Amino acid sequence: MSGRGKQGGKARAKAKSRSSRAGLQFPVGRVHRLLRKAANFSSLPTPSRRLSQIRGRKKKTRDEMFSEIMEVSRSERAHLNECKDVVSNYRKDASDREDRRDQREDRKDEREERREA
Repeated sequence: MSGRGKQGGKARAKAKSRSSRAGLQFPVGRVHRLLRKAANFSSLPTPSRRLSQIRGRKKKTRDEMFSEIMEVSRSERAHLNECKDVVSNYRKDASDREDRRDQREDRKDEREERREA
């Protein structure tokens, strides 16, 4: 017969967990299995991917800052041009009024000279 019987043959040793072998309290085998599983579906990016994401974000913020500065300078330049236009129109109007006043005074002086002559 091939049966081992009560004490005949080798008895199988009781299974010893990796936690007890290592002298730890947490389940080493389960943690290892979960870590292996998580490696396939990792939500955390690799360091190189993370670095490229950071670089991309920095470049994006640099580009946004540059475009904002350019926009502000464009609007300031437009505002400055508007102010210059207002000032030049005011000076032109003042010059025109002065010219008309000079012409009226010249005509008035000519009329007085004719009366005196």
